[in-house]
Amino acid sequence: MQGATRFVFPIVMAVIMSFVMSAVITAINTGIDGGFALRWLTAWSIALPIAVPAVLLAHPLALRVTHALVGKPPERTEEA
Repeated sequence: MQGATRFVFPIVMAVIMSFVMSAVITAINTGIDGGFALRWLTAWSIALPIAVPAVLLAHPLALRVTHALVGKPPERTEEA
């Protein structure tokens, strides 16, 4: 990943994952009823500010582990 993409992509993933996971965990723990949406958004408002810095800190390690598992991608060469 190059430029801003290497920072924006993990943040977008953190937003999506924290949104989905907070919904699932809230539903499992408290059920889905009339107050579910408020409980879910409350949980997400707590999860999101934790998820974004966590993913930015974990990103370099995740890349190293990925490269170790699937092989390092070839070096990009600039074309004229």
